[in-house]
Amino acid sequence: MIENKMQIRELIKKGLVIIDKMGLFYTNTPAGNNTKELIKVIKSLFPLIQSQQPVISEVLAEATLRLNSNGIINAFNFGDVRTSLKVLKSIYCRPPKIFISHKSEDKPFVDALVDLLRLYIGSEADKIFCSSVPNYRIDLGKEIYSQIATQFADNDVFTIIVHSPRYYQSSVCLNEMGASWILNTDCCSFLTSDCDINKLNGVIDKRYISIKVNNEDAEERMNEFLCEVMDFFELPKLEFKAFSQWEKDRDKFLAIVNAIKY
Repeated sequence: MIENKMQIRELIKKGLVIIDKMGLFYTNTPAGNNTKELIKVIKSLFPLIQSQQPVISEVLAEATLRLNSNGIINAFNFGDVRTSLKVLKSIYCRPPKIFISHKSEDKPFVDALVDLLRLYIGSEADKIFCSSVPNYRIDLGKEIYSQIATQFADNDVFTIIVHSPRYYQSSVCLNEMGASWILNTDCCSFLTSDCDINKLNGVIDKRYISIKVNNEDAEERMNEFLCEVMDFFELPKLEFKAFSQWEKDRDKFLAIVNAIKY
């Protein structure tokens, strides 16, 4: 899913760059190499967005089909392509942000996770949204649901759910999990050491679980998690030396969260 989003973003950006080169605002403009390249980009973009954006896809398909009319650019269809790409940009090219859904009682786990993430994506407040960690939490006096809705509307969200027995006792947490599922955000789940995978329920259940922190495969799963996060933020893959440091940071995180007493 992340890989598809990256492809979509690149194609949208490429298409808009081509359109800027064309600078078409009048009729009877001859179709040339830029027109051919734009049509090629749209045809590559179409299958990636068709299921998620059927209306825009239909407009793009029709406009692209009629864009080159006997060697002349159809200005009306050109406008449809340009507008569609700008709409897609507002959907897919929003800034990336991590949202950590968790129960407040699991703050020690989340503190350790945020400390780990900061090392690899940066510590800026616009990178993470988390209700219980200073600099990343809901503004004073703000209503929680409207604030979360704003975050999802303004950002491309990667949701991390910290599953625990406490999580399933909170209606707020269950609503957050449901929102992530409905909005089809990229998602990764952690299970606290006292959380039994077989007892999970809800829309994001044991089929979606990624990391049980006290399982034998936790280190391997953490490596996969890092790759997903780095790809989501379009950051370069770690070189050998940096990956060795990651292994130390990963193991420190796992030791901290597995030592938490519940």
